[in-house]
Amino acid sequence: MPNVYYNTQGSLYTEAMSYRQQFPPPPFYPRFPTPEAWNEYRRADQIEYQAIM
Repeated sequence: MPNVYYNTQGSLYTEAMSYRQQFPPPPFYPRFPTPEAWNEYRRADQIEYQAIM
């Protein structure tokens, strides 16, 4: 199914994507550089929580 939400051929879209390549969005969160690091933190936190309960 084609992308019907964004006009990917438009100048605004093209400009936004080139800006995003030059300035990528910040990481998932400064404390967790990757989603995997966040998942590992949550896993360890859940283990600690279960030990307390």
